[in-house]
Amino acid sequence: MLFFKKKPKPKAQLPHPTSASVDSFREVQVRQVEDLVAHYRHWNDSHTLAKYAHDLALDAAMFNAKNLACVPMRLYKRVTKSGTRSISRRRRNRLEDPARVGAKAAMMASAAGEIIEITDAAPLRILRRPDHSSTGTAWDVARWVDKQLFGEALLLHADGQMVRLMPEFARVQPDDDEFITGWYYGRDQFNLAQFTADEVQQMKWAEHPSNPYRGLGWLDMAIREIEVDSAALASEIVRWKNGGYPEGNLSFDDPKITQKQIDEAVRLFRAQLRSHDKLIVTAKSRYTPLAVAKDMQYAEGLDIAERRILNRAGIPESLYKLNDANLASSKTGNEAYARYTLMPALSIDAEQWTQQLLPRFDLDPDVYFFAYDEVIQENRVTLLDEATRLSAGGLITTNEAREMLGMQSVDGGDTLAVNGVPLSALVQGYTQNPQPESAQPAPEPTPPPPKSIKMVWPDSIYGNGEHVHHKDDDLLPNAQVDAFRAAMESYLHTVEGQVTTSTIAAGAIDIADLDPALRSALEPLIANMLRAASAEGFSAIGEEGTDLFAQAPNEALRIVQERASLIIEQIRGTTEDAIRSAIEESTAQDLSAREAQRVVQSALADATPARAETIARTEVANAQGAGQHAAWSQAGIKERQWLLAPDACTVCVAMVNKLGNRNGRLSKAIPMDEPFARAGQTIVGIDGRKFTPKIDVYHEPLHPNDRCTTVPVVKGDS
Repeated sequence: MLFFKKKPKPKAQLPHPTSASVDSFREVQVRQVEDLVAHYRHWNDSHTLAKYAHDLALDAAMFNAKNLACVPMRLYKRVTKSGTRSISRRRRNRLEDPARVGAKAAMMASAAGEIIEITDAAPLRILRRPDHSSTGTAWDVARWVDKQLFGEALLLHADGQMVRLMPEFARVQPDDDEFITGWYYGRDQFNLAQFTADEVQQMKWAEHPSNPYRGLGWLDMAIREIEVDSAALASEIVRWKNGGYPEGNLSFDDPKITQKQIDEAVRLFRAQLRSHDKLIVTAKSRYTPLAVAKDMQYAEGLDIAERRILNRAGIPESLYKLNDANLASSKTGNEAYARYTLMPALSIDAEQWTQQLLPRFDLDPDVYFFAYDEVIQENRVTLLDEATRLSAGGLITTNEAREMLGMQSVDGGDTLAVNGVPLSALVQGYTQNPQPESAQPAPEPTPPPPKSIKMVWPDSIYGNGEHVHHKDDDLLPNAQVDAFRAAMESYLHTVEGQVTTSTIAAGAIDIADLDPALRSALEPLIANMLRAASAEGFSAIGEEGTDLFAQAPNEALRIVQERASLIIEQIRGTTEDAIRSAIEESTAQDLSAREAQRVVQSALADATPARAETIARTEVANAQGAGQHAAWSQAGIKERQWLLAPDACTVCVAMVNKLGNRNGRLSKAIPMDEPFARAGQTIVGIDGRKFTPKIDVYHEPLHPNDRCTTVPVVKGDS
């Protein structure tokens, strides 16, 4: 017997259920379903039916869990501050609809003057990676399965992690007043971990009607409905048996048979049945069994279990059994599934996160709140029709209609017009002197664009454009430069599209959501350049055909990932700062949001080619230097030297002179693990030119577009 303690002392180690215990629990659950669902059936059929119902429930729960876990959840707040971004009008309208986001979020959205989205906070980081053993999505799928099948998800908060506890191995520890004061967790009663109520977060699918400690899942309700149907079926079988209904028909083909012969045949037939003879053979008789209710009970049980489970899981049959025959109905069922199954579950879940998770991070649930994204996809045709009607009626401008559709704005699209006629002209003609359509005044000409703005890039690892020397074409492979330049131009053009009127109004831009796409484009390019450069590095010291990825794969992967992260951080930071400065300058010129958008987009487009060229050449040169340096280190080279280009800039010359100049162009030998120049160390040339590296310099380039290189010091070099 298990005795409850009022104040448990948590154990340091959390026992995890083994696969054997999970399998044994599955058997127990199968038997439970068997007892409730198939009590009145033959044992073999009952056990098969119970396993079918159990596996169908697990499959349905996984179907729901994958769809629920794929919906992004966001954190919102009322007051604008640094590190946040404004939300669109359409998302604001959705946040005010309680049917979509829940009562709590809708109430806060309606009461808030302005709602902004929090893009980086401790609760978001822990939800992206709850624990060290699983990703956020996989962890969330398992959590949703627990909520459906067991009625609750139990999350242990410990050491900055959220560990999922399996509900079937968790037991409530009530205090003297029957309130939950802690939890026991483990496979049996002899090896239990103890946790306080504050350490465990309980998220219920629904409240249990008779057990205040545990939740109620849809599987519990489905089992109870199946039990009712099974009892009704059993009652029908009893009525059939007690009613004296025939079970078969014995017929004779001979029309001349007498009643005495029929009676004798029936007597012999019954005698054979009592003696359990399996085969009755006569010349002129035929026995036909009748299909009675008891013969259909297994098929009926399958149908009952499937219908009840899918119904309680909220999955339309047209979606679960998707095929060509019900493809059309599945399109209608998809919207019903999103509206009546996914949306309510997400709304309740978001409110649970708001009330239970945010206070753990000292965030006021009355100020901050979670809400999931829209799960019902808007009909594109309906949205297009709405935007067209609003624009034609003069309620919104052409550019506002295009923004609804996710399209770029156009010049001259900021004027309200009714069927193409400016609203100002219609109002003037109606109030002063109505004229025929042919005599109405022409639309006012669009004002000329304001003075152009130059995009100023802050100092970074790519400098401020002062160093314009390029490496010779034979030193930088054109194919790699072109590939890198194309990737950067594509990225910067995408950033250009992110500059909207909302961005202008906010005075800043957040392009962090573009980081994953940029990383996926950069890492293969860096890896290819590193592979080629390392082969050249090995070749320079007499080791032909050696690849760094084959020689030291972990080191090669580290270089690729670290450089990609540095590039992304630098480009995003300098791009956001440059756009912010351009927005401030356009605002100082007293431009409207739409005019400022066009000016900033134009300035960004003008700066894109030169910026992409500088980044491409710098990164190709850096990959060459990193690949050679890693190859030499792997081969056991102890020192290397900096080799000045024939017409090196004064900054590189100053650095070599400081290191110790040998033979005019070579620096003295420097150990492989020591940098030529350290981050933050300002280097001043004789002409006054200055450069301060942002990172330690272990190989070329020192600065953007640097033409210098490094050479290894092998045994025997002087």
